[in-house]
Amino acid sequence: MSAAPIAGDVGAQATLTGDLGVSKGLTARAVLGAQHIAGGATGLRDGGLGLAWRARDTGDLTAELRAGLTIPVGEGSELGLSATSTGSVDPTLGGSLQVGAIWVAGLSVTTQVPLYPGSDGVKQGPFGAAALRLGRRLEWGVPWAAIGGAAQVGAFSEVTGELGVALLLGERTGVGVEARVPLWAQDAEWPAAGGVSIRRVFGDR
Repeated sequence: MSAAPIAGDVGAQATLTGDLGVSKGLTARAVLGAQHIAGGATGLRDGGLGLAWRARDTGDLTAELRAGLTIPVGEGSELGLSATSTGSVDPTLGGSLQVGAIWVAGLSVTTQVPLYPGSDGVKQGPFGAAALRLGRRLEWGVPWAAIGGAAQVGAFSEVTGELGVALLLGERTGVGVEARVPLWAQDAEWPAAGGVSIRRVFGDR
């Protein structure tokens, strides 16, 4: 999980993700989240439905491609929420590469392209984000640090520093906690943000 840019003061975000194995290496994914701006609004973020394909998984090398659509259940820009909650059905495309067995390095990228005005009447520009992450596998989970970048055409660009931990609660459930701090921003002043995510795997992956 990665806390998306939000407006206002320190923010918090929660995300629920469900994975259902479709076939070997192919997973159907559903995502639903909520977001709060300190001293301001609380509301649902747009959800998402998609597919994730593990093109390679050898234990010390994992490559995954993702494609899907956002589901406009959020409030769009009316609450000043993130660029990734547009109030419209948007195609998304992304991928990740992870290498290492004990020390783990990863690269992730994602894009989202709004095609029409959302429920708030605003057509947002294409959005993209990328992150470089380094973590260490322990018996109970993976603490990690990352540097990320995000930009939306006609709106903003930013660079952030992130710290987090992925906790393993059995073979099928994981909980993630993270905090992010803006390092640089153009055309926007994004706050520090915290987030928690829960992922549950159903069926075989």
